This record gives sequence, C-alpha cells and structure tokens, in this order.
Amino acid sequence: MLVEDNEEVAAGLSAVLEVFGWQSRHELTGDAALELLDDGATFDLILSDIQMPGVNNGIDVAEKVRRMWPKQAIALMTGYADEFERATSIGVTILSKPFNIDDLQALLHSAAPATR
Repeated sequence: MLVEDNEEVAAGLSAVLEVFGWQSRHELTGDAALELLDDGATFDLILSDIQMPGVNNGIDVAEKVRRMWPKQAIALMTGYADEFERATSIGVTILSKPFNIDDLQALLHSAAPATR
C-alpha cells in the first residue's frame, strides 16, 4: 500500500513499483490507510509519506501499525530532516525524498515475501 497525499508523486511511484513487479494500492491519507487495515486488508509492504493531511500522519500510521500488526512491513518517506528523530524511534526504514531508485529497490527486496 502506498500512502501519499501528492497524487503526482503517487502516480510516479506506483509506476516505478509496477516496473519492479509490485502492485500498489494508493491511499491519500494515513486515516484512509488505517481504516483499510482495520477492515482487514493486508499488504506485503506499507510505504507511507510522513507529512499528510488528516488526523494521522505517516509516523502515527507507523506507530499504530507497529502496535496493532507488529509483523507488517512498513517504511516511511520524507523530505523533512526534522521528522527523522521521531520516525527513527519507531524502528522503521526511512527513505529521504528524493530517494535513489536503488534504495527503493533494496527496500522492496527486503520486504518481499519468499514467493517473489
């Protein structure tokens, strides 16, 4: 699942994910992503921006996912250095925007189920 409020960024990232053989579902807010997870949806990886509108930003999503679904793979993306401290305390991978395509591919490889 890709959680990104900027639709242009999401479209580009979804296209890259597809090239790498991944399907993605896009949600515009952390609130929508958490609702989807609460409804029982499962994903190989949740890749979420940190800065988003709504009640739950990406860090909030990561904290709740870690608490409720501790085995769920999740990574955060941000272009803001001041968010790194709180984000790193959760223990998730953080991609700094703009990130290198090789970093994304390494993240996907580490999150891939054994069947990929």
